[in-house]
Amino acid sequence: MRIRLLFGILFLLSSCREPPDLTIFNESSVGAEIDTTPPKIKWISPRFDAVVKEIVSIQCQVTDTSGIASTELYVDNLQTGISGIVASGSTYTFSWPTTEYEDRLEHQLAIYVADNADNDTISGSIRIIIDNTQSFPAPTNLISIDSLIIDSTFAGYKLTWYSSTDQYFAEYILQRSSDPVMTNSSEVFS
Repeated sequence: MRIRLLFGILFLLSSCREPPDLTIFNESSVGAEIDTTPPKIKWISPRFDAVVKEIVSIQCQVTDTSGIASTELYVDNLQTGISGIVASGSTYTFSWPTTEYEDRLEHQLAIYVADNADNDTISGSIRIIIDNTQSFPAPTNLISIDSLIIDSTFAGYKLTWYSSTDQYFAEYILQRSSDPVMTNSSEVFS
C-alpha cells in the first residue's frame, strides 16, 4: 500500500510540473536586431506648387532595410486607395486621375508607406494645383469620307473613324465648315 501511495504522490507531482520550454533557436536569429526604423520617403515628382492636369504621374523614392509591404497616395489627408507600383529599384509611381477634382484649387499630396517589419510612416506633403481647363482628348483619326448616293441622288456623306481610347472620353462632335482650318464651324452631329 505504501508503494502505491508513493507512486501516486510521485505521479501527481510529476504531472503538476510546467512543460519544458521547447523554443527552437535559429542560429541566424541569435543576436539579430528587430527593425524599428520606419521607411524613408523622398519626393521625385511633381514639384511643389506644380500645376497638374488629367492623370498625374507621381514618383517617390522609398528605402527601408526590411523591404516595403505597401504604399498609398493620400490627397488632402484622405486615403485614395491608389497604391504605388515599383518603377525601378526603390522608385514608386502612382497614377492619380484629377478629373474628379475642381479646377484651380490647391491640394496636398502625401505618401503612406509600411514596411515588412510593421513600421510605417507618411511623407511630408506637397502642394499642387489642378487645372484641367485646357485638357482635351487626343483627336480621333478620320479613316474615310465617302459620298453617300441613294438612287443616283447625293444623300450626304459616310464617315468612318477610329474610336477614342482616352479613358475620360465623353462624346464625339462632328462639325462642318467651308474653311480648311474650321473657322465658323457648325455642329452636325454629337
